[in-house]
Amino acid sequence: MAGALAYAIASMGLGILKNLLLLVLTLYGALVVFVALVLVPVGLIIKLNFRKFIAAVSEPVVIAFSTATSEAALPKAMENLEKMGIPRKVVAFVLPTGYSFNLDGSTLYLSLASVFVAQMAGSIKFWPTDRNGRNLDAHQ
Repeated sequence: MAGALAYAIASMGLGILKNLLLLVLTLYGALVVFVALVLVPVGLIIKLNFRKFIAAVSEPVVIAFSTATSEAALPKAMENLEKMGIPRKVVAFVLPTGYSFNLDGSTLYLSLASVFVAQMAGSIKFWPTDRNGRNLDAHQ
C-alpha cells in the first residue's frame, strides 16, 4: 500500500492526496448516511435499547479496527450479544451469515474505490463530454 501511494505521489504530485482524501471522506459520509437512514430506523422499529447494544458491540468494534478485520471480532461479538439476551440460535445464525453476505461497508468502499480508480485512469469523468473529450457545460 505504501509503495503504491509513494508511486502515485511521485508520478502525479501531492495533488493526488486531495483526491484520496475526498475518496475517504465520501466513504465515511456514505457510511454515516447508511447508519442514519437504515440502521437507526431499523433499531427504532424493533425497539432496540441503543445504550445496551453499543455497550455490547464496543469491544468487538475495537478488536475489528485494531486487527483490520471484522472476523477477529466475531467470537466476542457473539458472546456479547448472547449476554445481551439474544437467543444463541439467533446469534449463531445471523452473525456469521451477516459477515458473509451483508458487508455493507465493504461494498460501499469497493464501489467508491472502483469509481476513483476509473477516474484516475481517465476511463470515466464526472461531467458529460462531447466526442472530442470537451466538457459539456450548460453555461456555455
